[in-house]
Amino acid sequence: MFEHMTFEYLMEKSLAGVKLDLDKRDSGIIYAGLAANNMELAGIFVWLDTILRLAFAQDSGGEWLEKRAFESGVDKRLAIRAKRRATFNIPLANGERFFVDDLFYRVVEDGVVECEELGVIGNAPPNGSDLLPVSNIDKLKVAILGEVIVPGEEDESDKSLLERYLVERRRKATSANKAHYKKWAEEIEGVGKANVFPLWNGDGTVKIIIVNSEMKPASTELVQAVKDYIDPAPGMGEGEAPIGATLTVESGVDKEITIKADVTLRGNTASEVAAEIAEELQRIFKELSFSGTSIKVATISNVLFQNKWISDYSNVLINDEPINLELEDVEIPYLLAVELND
Repeated sequence: MFEHMTFEYLMEKSLAGVKLDLDKRDSGIIYAGLAANNMELAGIFVWLDTILRLAFAQDSGGEWLEKRAFESGVDKRLAIRAKRRATFNIPLANGERFFVDDLFYRVVEDGVVECEELGVIGNAPPNGSDLLPVSNIDKLKVAILGEVIVPGEEDESDKSLLERYLVERRRKATSANKAHYKKWAEEIEGVGKANVFPLWNGDGTVKIIIVNSEMKPASTELVQAVKDYIDPAPGMGEGEAPIGATLTVESGVDKEITIKADVTLRGNTASEVAAEIAEELQRIFKELSFSGTSIKVATISNVLFQNKWISDYSNVLINDEPINLELEDVEIPYLLAVELND
């Protein structure tokens, strides 16, 4: 809005108001006096333009986007700690600490440990890793880290917060409508996305399918947490759901996908290039998870085309078929393998 209010423009306007018989050259005292003032004014207009943009969510970011979203009841999701199953040969008191892969985990309930560090780092150690006790625990012989129950998450990105804010503003969740059930489910820590199926088993029935924040199948504990929050006593209206509504919550399911292609390589091995392709496809699949869309041959082809080691490619197959793979609303694309034939 104020892009034109530059130093040069302000000087031109100011000098135009000075009498013609006065010295307005850039070496004169009048010019110098006006220049100092207009330099400050130009900076003020830059800030005014910035402030104006911050007033609109799509141009904002950081704390200003958080404040804008807060006005609509959308709070930024803060980082959380990973909770994981753990196997011990004896009951342990809450608070016992264990060490694995430079991380500390603390027992929080029977068979469950929580990473002491916030964020996704707590999801990283492989299932089956040995947990080393920080202090001596009598009779402890087995301590094994298990699967992720609630994935650790980083602070929510501006992009994610903006998307949720726009959904809230454009598709209002109210009066237990479909959007409301989706919002309730996604309010639970660890839930990444939710799909809602009204009247799936008759009047008053609602089914919610969820995935965790890593866009992977949700644990039984996460499924139960959503159920308890929305409808702990079916039909009784003791949670968020209204009286008479009966809720079923289930996890999304993996759809295994194998990618095959014939390629001509330059300067690398097929296995190493396949690993690069797999990494890029996993990122793309994560974005497509739970969207009821399709895995397109064109998408795979574009990834192959963009790879610097591939000079040519052909015969792109998805699960041995040269056609797009349609995903059901409950399916999560899971990349099983990438096979490149050189």
